[in-house]
Amino acid sequence: MRKLVLLCLTVILTIGELCAQSRTVTGKVTSSDGSPVPNVTIIVKGTTQGTATSTDGSYSLSVPESARVLVFSSVGMVSQDVTIGNRATIDVSLVSSQREMEEVVVVGYGTQKRREVTGAIGKIDPGPIAQLVSPSFDKQLAGRTPGLQVTNSSGLVNQPPRIRIRGVNSVNGNRAPLIVLDGVPTFSGGFSSTTNDNLLADINPSDIESIEVLKDGSATAIYGSRASNGVLLITTKKGKAGRFNVTYGATFGFTRPSKKFDLLNAAEFITIANEKLRAASLAEAAKPNAFNTDTDWQDAIFRDPAKSQIHNLTMEGGTERTNYFLSFNYTDQQGIVLTNAVKRYGVRANVEQKVGKWLKISNLITLSRTQDQDQNNGGNSLSGAIYNSLRALPNVRIYDTANKRYSGFNTTPDGAALGSDANTRLIENNNTNIAYVLAKNKLRSTKHRIINNLGLEIKPFSWLTYTAKANIDYITSSDFLAWDPLHGDGRSTSGRVSNTAQNTVRWVIQNYANAVKNFGDHNFNLTLGTESQNQEGNSFGAAGTNLSDAFFLQQNIISNSYSTQLSSGGYSQGPGFVSYFGRLNYDFAGKYFVQGSFRRDGLSRFAEDKRFGNFPGLSAGYRISNENFWLNSGLGKIFNEFKIRGSWAVVGNDQIVGGNFPYLSQYASAPYGAVSGIAISVVGNSDLEWESNEKLDVGVDFSMFEDRISVTVDYFKNKNNKLVFSDPLPVSFGVPGN
Repeated sequence: MRKLVLLCLTVILTIGELCAQSRTVTGKVTSSDGSPVPNVTIIVKGTTQGTATSTDGSYSLSVPESARVLVFSSVGMVSQDVTIGNRATIDVSLVSSQREMEEVVVVGYGTQKRREVTGAIGKIDPGPIAQLVSPSFDKQLAGRTPGLQVTNSSGLVNQPPRIRIRGVNSVNGNRAPLIVLDGVPTFSGGFSSTTNDNLLADINPSDIESIEVLKDGSATAIYGSRASNGVLLITTKKGKAGRFNVTYGATFGFTRPSKKFDLLNAAEFITIANEKLRAASLAEAAKPNAFNTDTDWQDAIFRDPAKSQIHNLTMEGGTERTNYFLSFNYTDQQGIVLTNAVKRYGVRANVEQKVGKWLKISNLITLSRTQDQDQNNGGNSLSGAIYNSLRALPNVRIYDTANKRYSGFNTTPDGAALGSDANTRLIENNNTNIAYVLAKNKLRSTKHRIINNLGLEIKPFSWLTYTAKANIDYITSSDFLAWDPLHGDGRSTSGRVSNTAQNTVRWVIQNYANAVKNFGDHNFNLTLGTESQNQEGNSFGAAGTNLSDAFFLQQNIISNSYSTQLSSGGYSQGPGFVSYFGRLNYDFAGKYFVQGSFRRDGLSRFAEDKRFGNFPGLSAGYRISNENFWLNSGLGKIFNEFKIRGSWAVVGNDQIVGGNFPYLSQYASAPYGAVSGIAISVVGNSDLEWESNEKLDVGVDFSMFEDRISVTVDYFKNKNNKLVFSDPLPVSFGVPGN
């Protein structure tokens, strides 16, 4: 009995002690307008203990006596740390992070507050883009910020769009903007030798946190010789401290041609065709066949509808020291042309780890696998899909079941052209039966890509941050082409099959420091750094013609399945970059702003005495809305922000014509009959240097009625100098390709 009493007392005392070690905190979380905010994560700082608000914004959390701070966080809201003290009820109002995001913009090698920016920078919200059924984010940038033009030249899902910022700044050189991903320049355009493909599609739109468009000289000068066409800055998402979150999203859609060509039907074609022949004193040749065929060949090449699906799975979270963002995505999109499609599998892992108070290590990695399918897209090519559908005769059948040799498609007996049926004249130019070509020919590309960005951030003082980045971008692809030997592109060579393997690796090393110091109303922000870049690539291919049988055109080139063997290969290194850059920002009392930047670039593309170029930039701004006379006047009640700014800079374009080393005269293999030899292939020009672009910009930014209305007005002038043109040499010089 005594032992039972002691046991009961022990349990009671233990329960009492546990109760004394914890207490319950309740409250409600609202937004700035007073409405409740559900699903807000509330955790005890330094622990994983927490809860979430209900639909009415209320919560209840048991916290230990040692707890000092609660962390309130929610997607789209600014997180808050709240001291508990002796309170049992804690109500919190969270502010939307949208304005916070708008007030901070990403610039080259750092960030700036919007009010401090003296250049022309456009900010694009990637959220709406991620909700669209689109093969890549770059196709959807048009109209989202002034001065950015995006043109999709075709309906092919894997063709890169044409992007221009404030017009065209070169005649023969590159005209596309520099693309910077998480602070490091990256590839754009296509890579495959066989199909269309878009390297920017490897960036999942749902992984993008922000997109900035640098338009004028002040904003772009920090990128020097690569900035004449503007700069597109893409920043991906990072994890945030708080509860582990899992999000899955799926988007399904379909596409149809918005408008097809209005062509003659069979009866109209017969009438018009015969009228032309009679006018030329020729016999009528267009006739209806026994089936009264009326073929719309556009129906033979288009999918109706073309289906698409996009799946995204993200996992994110973190603690005070570790943040992580992990995403998986799958895209399957069909083009409106039957053979055009793309499948993409992607993984992104962004991890940041704090080590002590002064060191942060980050690693951002992207893995992707893309499978592209395509067809011969030439506008005037023998088997171009759109071209053929417009030229094919409407009174001719697609299929002829009696034509066994050509798999039941309607062709001439020798396979040279589309069959004539009852017509007494062949189709002009030996145009093919495009349905046969799309069914038989294969153009495929499988691409794998790894982008890894390792970062180190050291903060020895509160005002100084040193950043080092090592980036590797590796791309490899395997391309396959098969042309049927009986009809279409491959008929003249009795079939053609080829495989091409190629890879490219680029590495970028950055070291820079940002110092921010305030002396009363005098504020300074200094950036100094270096950057180096190089790349190398190689490729090899095998091809064969005169195939023994179309059976060997299914998946890969097969040894001994052809009588004529072809091979090719190549290797390239460079051009390499080395750069030194700096930027100084000064502002007084948040009213007067001055910025100066300078970059010196060295590029192995040019001769030694032309290898380095200097690219300065200057800008200034006056935030008149921060003056007392403005704030105290009626204008201050209407215009809560008003800033005048101007900038000047000289930037360059390193992507000129002539290959990687246009200053060198180069030789290449050149067989002379049956004897192998070499011959000059390129005549170099040692006087070549950067194309330069002088940019002048004057602008006004103002917001009205507490940011309900925002307006930006710019006047700009781009002056292009030292443009490089292709100057063909006379044929008598004996230099191929010049």
